[in-house]
This record gives sequence, structure tokens and C-alpha cells, in this order.
Amino acid sequence: MAIAAGPVHAAPQPRSCAVAKFQINNKGAYSIVRIYVKQFDSDGYETKVAALGDVGTDITAGTSRTFDLSKKPGIVKKREIWVSYDVSNVSSPETKSCRKDGTRLYYRSDGVTWKLKGKGTTTKNNRCQFDGDNKCVDPASLDAAAASPPSQ
Repeated sequence: MAIAAGPVHAAPQPRSCAVAKFQINNKGAYSIVRIYVKQFDSDGYETKVAALGDVGTDITAGTSRTFDLSKKPGIVKKREIWVSYDVSNVSSPETKSCRKDGTRLYYRSDGVTWKLKGKGTTTKNNRCQFDGDNKCVDPASLDAAAASPPSQ
């Protein structure tokens, strides 16, 4: 007796999106503090490359901030980026990563503003998430547009 095999599904490829700014919306019951842009270094280790928040730039509950990455030195263009931040907690801060498997974000000065959100409480459901319907602009399409001559 032969057993029919089901269809083989390949793992979906992550999409690539060009990002120039991050907007972080705090929909949680805590403060978002110590905000960093992270990238992989040349050896493949993740590293903090730019602090987004200086002293006094915490994002309190119910507020948002937009960070222009072009104003932050140390971020390597066209390399994958993501945000990490700490959820302020009385006992100890908890670091949250905004890096997602299905979508890879790349720093491009001609990219979009990418919206992130934190929600929940200091102890429950407080992970970083994409906020709403972010428009993904593929970095390859920006490269192709830059390489093609202007139409007459």
C-alpha cells in the first residue's frame, strides 16, 4: 500500500524593506528606555551601533517618538537593522528585540518610516511588534530606480 505524500512547502522567504526612520509607539503600561539600533558586525555577531534615545528621550505610556536614522552615526547603509529597547520595570529592565524572522529591515536614507509598537504590561504581553500596515519598499527596487536613466 502506497502512502500519498502531501505537498512539499518551501519555507517562505523573508521580505526585505528599506527603512530611513523608526516610529516607536508605546501602547503599553510602562516606559520604553535605552533604545538602540542593532546590526550584525563583520563577524556575524549582533551589536548595538547607535543609541536612539539620549537621556530624557524615554517613550512613556501612550506616547510615540520618531527617530531619523540619518542623524545617527554608526549605522552602516544597506545592512540589516533592527531596534532593541528595555521595558522599564521596578525590579529590573527587560530587553525586547524588534527583529522579526519574516521581514528584514535594511537602512536606506531613501527608505520609509517603519512603525513599531510596544504594548502590554511590564510582566505580560510586552513584546515589540510591527505597528499597523507598514509599507514595504524593497531595497532592490530602489537600487534599480537609481541605476536607470531618467525618462525623457
